[in-house]
Amino acid sequence: MAAYEAARPELDALGVTVIAVSADTEEQAREVKGRGLTFPVAYGATRDDADRIGAWWSEDRGGYIQPAEFLLGRGGVVLGAMYASGPVGRMSADEVIHAITSRENRRRQEEGGRFPRLELRLADGGGLVLPGDAPSRYTALLFYRGHW
Repeated sequence: MAAYEAARPELDALGVTVIAVSADTEEQAREVKGRGLTFPVAYGATRDDADRIGAWWSEDRGGYIQPAEFLLGRGGVVLGAMYASGPVGRMSADEVIHAITSRENRRRQEEGGRFPRLELRLADGGGLVLPGDAPSRYTALLFYRGHW
């Protein structure tokens, strides 16, 4: 997530909103957010959420979602997705930038599957419902293992 924070100026210029999500408690999410992240950090992801997005759920350490990253376009169109069970095979900020830049350069709309409705509680308070409340043209939605 630090790489997404470091790439924030470039992502902002492309109209990308980054949102991190975990099975953490609100307190743990606030701790993660307090490490210098300026993008929203959501907490309380459930096994049902993992099932709905096709991610693997582990019962270890009280239950957590394995890493899954999505690049969403307008209306929740899934432009890219990656699923991992470790640090290899993750969607980097550079890949998000490249994908969006390539898409914008082609100037065409691609069709894809629709992202399921997810209600997220934010560590800063409040919440959002994706994809409807997506605050920008693109959303990089990062499901992470959570607090260790």
